[in-house]
Order: sequence, then C-alpha cells, then structure tokens
Amino acid sequence: MKFSTSLPSKSSKRMTQMTWLYALEASHDYDPGPTLEKIWAPLLAINFADHLVNPPELGILERKIKRLPHRRAIVIPSVDKTGGHGSHIIAVLWKDQLLNLLKETEK
Repeated sequence: MKFSTSLPSKSSKRMTQMTWLYALEASHDYDPGPTLEKIWAPLLAINFADHLVNPPELGILERKIKRLPHRRAIVIPSVDKTGGHGSHIIAVLWKDQLLNLLKETEK
C-alpha cells in the first residue's frame, strides 16, 4: 500500500497535525457490523485503493457488504486524482457510480 505524504485536499491544509490524529483515532474502533441488516435500501459502497483508514487490503468492505440484500461495492483504483481518505469529496471519482444507482432505483 502506498501512503501519501501530502494532505488529501486543499481544505485539509488548514488541519493541524492534532486534528488529523483526532480524525484517525476517532474512526479506529467504529464498527457498523452489528446493525448492517437494518439497512434495507439499495446501497452503493465506494472505497479507494489508496484509502488510509479503511485500506481495501483488509477486505472489510467485501466481507461485511455480503450481509446486505441490495448492495454493490466498488474499489476505485489509485490514480492521480485520488487522495486516500479525502477521495470521498472528489465527486468526479464516483459520480458515474452514483448516477447508475439513481437510475436503477427510479420508480
């Protein structure tokens, strides 16, 4: 896995080192697993190959999402536009996937 030495986005430049440490620490023990079966709506889960907090190599997304009936999981490869954990705010990376989900769920 490649770790970036730069911050993932321009807005992140305002974050101090302590803020980054707090953000990472706050997510280390989060586990949605016990209540996943309560999700009944169609779900699109997107991860990024260069994600620091939830690296795809751990296989967490792939294992957990199998418990949901209407689900799809994708991992977006690391490219020059991705920025690890901050990639979720870069809509161009996942916009097409969202549009597909919206089309599939139109009534």
